[in-house]
Amino acid sequence: MPARPFEITGNMDYGTKAQRIWDRSRSRIYNAGTGEVYRDNTLSIGRAVCNQGTFVDFAAHLYRITGDAGVLADAQKAADFVINNMTTNGILSNNATYLRVYIT
Repeated sequence: MPARPFEITGNMDYGTKAQRIWDRSRSRIYNAGTGEVYRDNTLSIGRAVCNQGTFVDFAAHLYRITGDAGVLADAQKAADFVINNMTTNGILSNNATYLRVYIT
């Protein structure tokens, strides 16, 4: 997690790097209109809960560093996307056939 070194050391160089990684990631894999986090920057591979969660976790750490309300809003939108689009009756579901995960 790019923000953790700053949280541990207080070294602002780490905070600056975390912000740059966030900006790049947000511009390449995040749909600000829907809250969906894509699996890669080609936007050709479907969604995955783990990517949504990693994005939300990173945003939470970065928000603690920066206090940037926009980062927190992105995290909320990404979490809402999971709730509204990736659950069945409130339970996380895996309908993504490309993951080839089978539950018996």
